[in-house]
Amino acid sequence: MEDPSKTLFIAGGTDGIGLSLLALELKRAQYSKVFVLGRDFRKVDQLLSENDNTLSPARDRLVKVPCDITCLGEMERTLSSIGDNSIHDFVSTTGTYHRGKIADIEVDTSSGAGSDIVADHFHLNCVSIIHLIRLMIPKLVRGASQILICTASLATLARSPYSLQSATKTAIKAFIDTLRIELKGDTRVMNIMPPSVDTRIFAKGGDFRSTDDYQPPSRVANTMQYMLDCPYDICIPEILIEQHQFEVA
Repeated sequence: MEDPSKTLFIAGGTDGIGLSLLALELKRAQYSKVFVLGRDFRKVDQLLSENDNTLSPARDRLVKVPCDITCLGEMERTLSSIGDNSIHDFVSTTGTYHRGKIADIEVDTSSGAGSDIVADHFHLNCVSIIHLIRLMIPKLVRGASQILICTASLATLARSPYSLQSATKTAIKAFIDTLRIELKGDTRVMNIMPPSVDTRIFAKGGDFRSTDDYQPPSRVANTMQYMLDCPYDICIPEILIEQHQFEVA
């Protein structure tokens, strides 16, 4: 049943899977307020513009939260404006992508500090998400809140040449498993692990493969919505979505 007094916070809701979830949620009245954290809101604005007739009433429920989660200080300042014990459901679809064998990774040390791809990847895929969740925990309504993190199928089945991707997704899965134990009784903690999805994440990572045969982000978003909608006494801690051929309706 719909509860118009509930609030939703989507980190990474400006593109890909997160944007698909945002589109689904704005079409119904499950939440009285939907926070969207991200750096570039052009796709969110485009979504609202292209669906003005259907999403116009939802504009007042949408709250943009501009923030770069790789900067801890910025994240602390941004989230300080959100009241404690005010968020019911927190979803994170943030993350980056890397393809390549560990032996082939080059580190530029010419500038002294250097550009460390390994550290940078762990910082965005693990460290930043852990800090984001840490800062969000006081904001969650005790006894009536949910955390849903989108990781990847690589968290359970390592693949090459995706060593960095497999390592970071496995690490954040272990964190989620521990978080579920720590927040038991206060907050339901869930993890969804999709396969390769038809989003821009590959191109942004320099991998210009064809993604036409991959699942659309809306399929993952639909599954996330199902997990969030389950009665509170029923917890689906994990869902693993397999990679296989499918037909788009």
